[in-house]
Amino acid sequence: KLNNNGDTLWPANGVAATPIVSGVYQYYKLVPDGAGGVYVVWRGAFMDFNGDGDVADAGEYFGTYRIYVQRLDGNGNPLWGAPVRVVTFDHDLNGPAAVSDGAGGVIIAWLGDYPNWHVSRDPTVDTVAVQRINGAGNRLWTDNGRLIFEPWDEVADSASGSVSGNISPIALAEDGAGGAFVAWSYWPLGGPISTARVNVARINANGARLAGAYNQEGAYAGDVYNSNPPDFKMVPDGLGGAILAWQGGDSSDFNIYAQRVGQNGLVVWQAGGAPVSTAPGGQGMVIG
Repeated sequence: KLNNNGDTLWPANGVAATPIVSGVYQYYKLVPDGAGGVYVVWRGAFMDFNGDGDVADAGEYFGTYRIYVQRLDGNGNPLWGAPVRVVTFDHDLNGPAAVSDGAGGVIIAWLGDYPNWHVSRDPTVDTVAVQRINGAGNRLWTDNGRLIFEPWDEVADSASGSVSGNISPIALAEDGAGGAFVAWSYWPLGGPISTARVNVARINANGARLAGAYNQEGAYAGDVYNSNPPDFKMVPDGLGGAILAWQGGDSSDFNIYAQRVGQNGLVVWQAGGAPVSTAPGGQGMVIG
């Protein structure tokens, strides 16, 4: 922790966000808790919860990649006895994103399997899901979180009758009302949609999707460069909506586009997004 003069306020090497030993810590996210502290979110595996250094103990060998969260106070002290698992089911999870819920808690989104979603479908294709954790470390949206997007819906009329494709890392933005906007890109392979699309959905403070404003796939914001769907960024627009930006186009001339989403979850700017930079040659990924 640094003050506004750049002075370090915690020990020179920082503090341990968790005393738990893990074989894997990845994809860290930080979210202010509104009380001078911070939520730390990460993807982890092989967690040693009893601290004996042996992750092969019964109940400790967690070879699957899970999403965890810990809360630190303003002095860098962990406020929960152990990191909290964002969901309790045992499937590989990836690409966490996190924002404040505006009430001292945190909303977390991720990619991965979801219990029972792929009945007679391909279980290797990720879904998009979200969870809300309050200041005491309690899961508020059931132990499984809320399912936001099932890729099957995107290709339900595919002649092949199966699902394959890629979902990019997720972006989140606060909606100012206890919920959030969730954005992702999905590139179906073999379905009726041939490009990777950026989709946006809004959830309320209970984790329910805003009803009636858009179809199951979310509002269509625009297309991304589909050979390697990049990260994209999203921020609140200050009026209850959100603005996102991404890299779109083809491999020889990809450009930067942006889109605004209103309170109702519908896009506001032109179809496919507003061009930010269409200069000759390729424009780099959006980093901020």
